[in-house]
Amino acid sequence: MKFQFKINKLALIRDTFVLNNDYRLKQKNFPFLFWTKLEKQLWEKFKNEPGYYLINPIHSDWAFKKIYILAEKKGIEKTFLNIAKTIRKIYKEIINSKEFKQLFSETQKYKIFVERQWNRNKNFVLSYFKNDLGLKIPNYTITIYIFHPKSHNGYADCQTKSILWGHPENWKNYTIVYLAHELLHILTYKKLKDFDVMHALIELATDNELRIRLNKKGKYFIPKQKKQMPLHIKKLFDLERKIYPYWKEYLKNRKGRNIFDLEKEIIQKLK
Repeated sequence: MKFQFKINKLALIRDTFVLNNDYRLKQKNFPFLFWTKLEKQLWEKFKNEPGYYLINPIHSDWAFKKIYILAEKKGIEKTFLNIAKTIRKIYKEIINSKEFKQLFSETQKYKIFVERQWNRNKNFVLSYFKNDLGLKIPNYTITIYIFHPKSHNGYADCQTKSILWGHPENWKNYTIVYLAHELLHILTYKKLKDFDVMHALIELATDNELRIRLNKKGKYFIPKQKKQMPLHIKKLFDLERKIYPYWKEYLKNRKGRNIFDLEKEIIQKLK
């Protein structure tokens, strides 16, 4: 299995707008304060262009309404071709700005950090997947798209075999643990029977067991503030605790089983 680390400039730019807007709505300090000057300049120049709001989605609802009204008059193809030209123009201006150069430089430094941490630990992780989870390590390439560490990105696109990643290093080996988490989603998605059960097993296998093995200390279930969890995360956390005894028994005595066999056993026991 090969791994390549990339920065997609267009995705990085849009993600920065999205995060600033998210904090604006929550009335919190901007994570990218230096970016607000560029936002203001672009707003003054492109505020009447609906294409701008496909990059900065602050008023995307208004933009899409205008796009479809234009499409009724000019046709869908011509409307979206004109929008694409505007978007290319705006992206070019952003990429040439000093604000983007700062953003890209910080993201490049983070990319080096992530790549080094992964390369130091990948053999340990893949050995754990093979020997303890019973997985075959396929011979294909995983692309890891790196975002700014303030972005809180962590997502696996199983169909394209890619991971979107950018997050503060909250504790030692945080990045490797959660890259392993996303990688497990890619390695299991075609054969899993129940997404919730497999997701809970992935959390037990990486967020907990792998973290403890890498750091040579720690315990399961780092305290989480359940009151602040979204409902689907609370349900996942509760399911983890429920299946934890089956997971520990599996680690103690695999008997030739793999993580898919364990998933099937758990599904039967939860019926």
